[in-house]
Amino acid sequence: MLKSYSQSLQDLFAVNVCKTKTYIEVGASWAVARNNTYLLEDLYNFKGFSVERTKSKKENWQQNKRKNRLYISDAVRFDYIKAIKENSLDMHIGYLSCDIEPPNNTFQALVNIIEAGISFDCITFEDERFENHKQDYSTKAIEFLKPYGYIAVINDVYPLYKPFDKTKIYETWMVHESIEFKPTSFELWMNDNNINESNIQKIKNKY
Repeated sequence: MLKSYSQSLQDLFAVNVCKTKTYIEVGASWAVARNNTYLLEDLYNFKGFSVERTKSKKENWQQNKRKNRLYISDAVRFDYIKAIKENSLDMHIGYLSCDIEPPNNTFQALVNIIEAGISFDCITFEDERFENHKQDYSTKAIEFLKPYGYIAVINDVYPLYKPFDKTKIYETWMVHESIEFKPTSFELWMNDNNINESNIQKIKNKY
């Protein structure tokens, strides 16, 4: 039985792709449920840190005894280089989870991190396409990252909480060109990794 705490298996994607067992989580929210890094920390010994603006989430993280650090801060203005040094991490990180509201803030946080010189094995970027924002932040992120050597490999990610709604595409996943990963669809990626409703245990509504 596979286990995932993410909304759309982002944690399993990171485990599948990352050669470097570290992460930065932009927009942490709850400590366990629908969290993209709890599995990495708990089962795979990833090191890293998370940034979350909502102060009330801090108590939830303490109650769940998360080992890696949570910063309560504005992710757009956050000093990621300072946090990397404080947590004894390298400038190359395994996984970047980028998910704050609204998508223009998510995009600006991504720009700030990449332009600071931090690199990653893989990135999951929430673009909220189903919300029909005025700008296509998926394309914007892909074009921004292309000169830095990142390739969009899955760009039709939808939530996996019932009822499934495949029209609510909300996220794009990218890998660095140094990582061997063939672009595919979200469903084919799940099929290729033998992921289905019968063999995955998802943590729902446990906050």
